[in-house]
Amino acid sequence: MSYLPTAWNAPRLTVHRAGRWGLTIAAVGFVLLIFGLLGRGPPTAHNFTPAGLTDNDSNSSLSSMPADFPAPTPTAACPRIRIRRSITRMNSTERRRFLAAHRRLNDPRSSRPNRFDHLVAHHGQHHDFIHEGAPIFPWHRVFIRDYEAALQVIDPAVTLPYWDWSEHGLYPETSPVFQGGSDWFGGNGAGPHHCVPDGALADLPVFYTEEKTFPAGQAPCLRRQFDKANGTMSTWFEDVAIRRWLRAADNYTEFREAIEPPHWLVHTSLAGDMNTRYAPNDALFFLHHAYIDKLWNDWMAMDPSGKRYSEYNGQLKDGSPAAPTDIIRGYDQIRVVDVIDSTANPRLCYVYA
Repeated sequence: MSYLPTAWNAPRLTVHRAGRWGLTIAAVGFVLLIFGLLGRGPPTAHNFTPAGLTDNDSNSSLSSMPADFPAPTPTAACPRIRIRRSITRMNSTERRRFLAAHRRLNDPRSSRPNRFDHLVAHHGQHHDFIHEGAPIFPWHRVFIRDYEAALQVIDPAVTLPYWDWSEHGLYPETSPVFQGGSDWFGGNGAGPHHCVPDGALADLPVFYTEEKTFPAGQAPCLRRQFDKANGTMSTWFEDVAIRRWLRAADNYTEFREAIEPPHWLVHTSLAGDMNTRYAPNDALFFLHHAYIDKLWNDWMAMDPSGKRYSEYNGQLKDGSPAAPTDIIRGYDQIRVVDVIDSTANPRLCYVYA
């Protein structure tokens, strides 16, 4: 089950790297063509000190405020608001602490399926409903917050970072997230099954997988298979393109139609587990969707009237109309309107820096 929607199967983005400006123009022109919008733009906690960290490190919060970021104003629903930060702006100690919590959540010594596996299965169960339609952003907002909350049971100081992949949009494989070591996520897969060979995730087996060729008795690994030759990936999009689409989107449907395709491209370029319904096997999934979630917040904040904080429209994948009062699939009694503002629901209580 590929992430690539049926409507996008033919026009895979295959841009030759003939220069930065040529690539950017070609990529933006391709998306404009796809959407036919040439005139407007497209659219109870357990405290612990993770291995390798000192007690002083353990006492520092990953949600600490950057010096140039104003303190978020508490709300009636959220007397404490956490700050999600860019993974590339965090120091090594902060990254190791986040990844230590992830490794504890997906502890290979635990009985399977474990708590992390249940999260992966939840995404797999609802995969076909939540993409190619209005629910993609509110559904993933709740889902990645559940993952973050599970990490905070292990280490209350951890906050989910986001991965702004547009920083390396022309050459995605050069992003520092693909470095090895205990404070990064490892690179391209290797060997017959394309197992991630390095980084903090390398030795973590997965429970749910669409790969059926692992020998009997061998635990499936986390897989990546970059989609271009020599360990490279298809060109993504730079911040200038992303911001243009945010400004051009006049309503939620236009925002969704502009941002969902670039979101797919990250999944299909990393491939392996990221291009299946079990994409959350890869911790980068959560950072990727935190960035997409941040873009939703950014788009809402662009409207000084504030009306976007209650706006939700368009269609579900089956063509039925979407409404703010829709219950989020798999989350009983949580409506879309309840999670549009990330500082207005005690289940959320976060902003982005």
